[in-house]
Amino acid sequence: MAQQLMPFRAGTRQRLVLAGQGQYSFTIGTTNNVNVLLPNVGQLGMIILKVRGTITLSGAGTFGVFGPWTLVANATISTNLGSVPLWNATGYGTYLAQRWQKEGWDPSLAGVGATTADSNVYVFPIAASGAYELTYILTLSLNDGLNFELGLLNNQSPQVQTYLNITLDPVLTDVVSTATANTGTIEAWYWYYDIGDPSQFALPPLTIVRTIEDMVAPIAATGDSIQVFPQLGVMTNFLQYIRLNSVLSDLFSQTYMRVNKTDVPYIFERQVQKAWNRRYMLINPIVGVVDWNFFQAYGPINLGDFRDCWDTEAFAYLEAAVSIPSGTTLGAIADHRIVRRVVQLLQTTPAQPAAQ
Repeated sequence: MAQQLMPFRAGTRQRLVLAGQGQYSFTIGTTNNVNVLLPNVGQLGMIILKVRGTITLSGAGTFGVFGPWTLVANATISTNLGSVPLWNATGYGTYLAQRWQKEGWDPSLAGVGATTADSNVYVFPIAASGAYELTYILTLSLNDGLNFELGLLNNQSPQVQTYLNITLDPVLTDVVSTATANTGTIEAWYWYYDIGDPSQFALPPLTIVRTIEDMVAPIAATGDSIQVFPQLGVMTNFLQYIRLNSVLSDLFSQTYMRVNKTDVPYIFERQVQKAWNRRYMLINPIVGVVDWNFFQAYGPINLGDFRDCWDTEAFAYLEAAVSIPSGTTLGAIADHRIVRRVVQLLQTTPAQPAAQ
């Protein structure tokens, strides 16, 4: 008879270490990529990415369309065990996706009881040259609470190689209009869970959680801009961000989801969806951005079961759309981008040892 193992939760604890060589220096325009080999230890739950440095300005400037977050052009977490990354999003998409993690979490905003953001978490000058600090949190597990076991990456085997790759935006003025130089450092903090005695404690179920930004549709005309979700796992969240006339814009009238071309389970007037977003995220919505959170069946955001989530492989068509009113100026750049998080359940119960 097989031995009954105790839950993984009972035999683990959280740990945090600085990954790779510590600090990775960069100079915008010279350094294109920073590649960090993550430690072969424990079950990886998240990466806390800190980007800090000094930006030189010729005078007071303005942020580019995606603000300071586009300093990181793209962030990817991938392993040598599969071709689809666990995390693959632009810097701006990564900033937006981290807001799913906790109610009220946005590194650029003041915390409860404060009026400005803590400079240890976020600061970025645009009036004059100075130091900056950016925080991006890339989560691989569903959360760090009740559902923390789902999505953990077993990085303990020496055969597994997991990399964090940061691509930097080479254009200084994409970040601040008057920038003339930008140098800094990148740190990747590795948040993981110990693996207990495998003869006593189960390993987490084999589950992959991916955060992916690979859906973009140019908006060539007013009307509905519709995108079809790829058939990949159970979707817990997605967000849309819309550019019209080259800037993030709220000049859309509604958003909706459609199943198999006929069923419309959600249709939101813009003002209603923004109110819905404000209600459960507890922070003001961002211009041009709408969030769709289905993983909150237990009440708080990013906590629950899969009651309201979408099995994308169960439908021939699962679509998301944004409606642009007639007469809206589209301008030189108009597009509709989607960042989504999907869960692939490879094993639904913890592995047990073979019968003796």
